[in-house]
Amino acid sequence: MTRFGGPRLRLMALRVRRRDGDVDALRQACFDGNANVRFYARRYLRVHEKSTDFRALAWAILDAPSRSIAETIGALSVLSEFGVAEDRARIDEWTTGVNAKIAAEARRTLELLPDNG
Repeated sequence: MTRFGGPRLRLMALRVRRRDGDVDALRQACFDGNANVRFYARRYLRVHEKSTDFRALAWAILDAPSRSIAETIGALSVLSEFGVAEDRARIDEWTTGVNAKIAAEARRTLELLPDNG
């Protein structure tokens, strides 16, 4: 599912993809930068996939050499929901990046993750 428009428009497109049974688009929307879109994408995806390791998928995106800013932000957003304390060190690397939006999302993610202690 291509990222276009605001979250409301992306949510409408997500509903169309759900109706069409486009599982790949649903899975991709699970990494949207908007929490509401991610929530509904996961909810719709559960009909097709009972268990998905979103944390592993997020790290696969972040470890990929060619990823967009939107994909990076979406993956960090997913880690704010599914990440664990052990992820903190790796996420910390993103807080001083060249892109201000990515750095801000990394800081937000760190604030939401549990501490190691």
